Amino acid sequence: MKVIKFILITVLLVGCVFAAGCKKNQKSSSSSARSSSSNDKSTASSLVTEGKIENQLALPQKGEQIAVFNVKNYGTFKCRLFAQVAPKAVQNFIGLAQNGKYDGVKFHRVIEDFMIQSGGNSDSIYGSGFNVELNQSLHHLKGALCAARTSSQTSGQSSQFYIVSSNNGKTADLDAVADHISQEYQKRGSKITLEYSDDVKNKYAEVGGYPWLDMQYTVFGQVFEGLDIVDKISNCPKSSKLSSTGENSVPDPEIILEKVEIVVY
Repeated sequence: MKVIKFILITVLLVGCVFAAGCKKNQKSSSSSARSSSSNDKSTASSLVTEGKIENQLALPQKGEQIAVFNVKNYGTFKCRLFAQVAPKAVQNFIGLAQNGKYDGVKFHRVIEDFMIQSGGNSDSIYGSGFNVELNQSLHHLKGALCAARTSSQTSGQSSQFYIVSSNNGKTADLDAVADHISQEYQKRGSKITLEYSDDVKNKYAEVGGYPWLDMQYTVFGQVFEGLDIVDKISNCPKSSKLSSTGENSVPDPEIILEKVEIVVY
């Protein structure tokens, strides 16, 4: 069941730059996603970045740049940014925020106990899509700020992001998750493997999260204040009309991200 769940949610995020999910035609969509990813097999291992975050859940240090999300009618939450291990994603996010590209955009895709997604449809600061930055020290813990992407790991990221709101990691069989993800990479000819330390297992058990997406999507930040606001958004009322992909994921009324401010902690 964990493998099926992993495949489903991975497919749901494929094409998410265009707010797409894949609950319809899951079988063919899953096959397509694997095919698209396999095109990246020659460079997949090079997508793993160096450096290590000692504690993803720790508070920022004084002088660090952080992101402050102001959400209309909901409140404010704050994120650390992990520039040392995900520099491209962080620089892109900061640049877009400072240029006002996130002002007034919607949280267009919200799936309860999974994630909340926003970011609009702007180009990246690099002028085109850019590659994922994978790192063993960063995980899809609850509150993780991650880069949404299309099926491509090498050119699929742009302006959109999501924040994990799931509690499922508290009870996940992380050894099975790691084994499955590692095997999927091996099938594509990549040497990328995933392993979970006891410390990471304890963190998932403590705060929850969604480990089935680890080492596939860029984690570049972590909510350290206002996680209750993320939960409130995650549990928002949804439109009775399903999205074009069959998801009950469109907030009604709309949820507006008024501004993302980049400030010094």
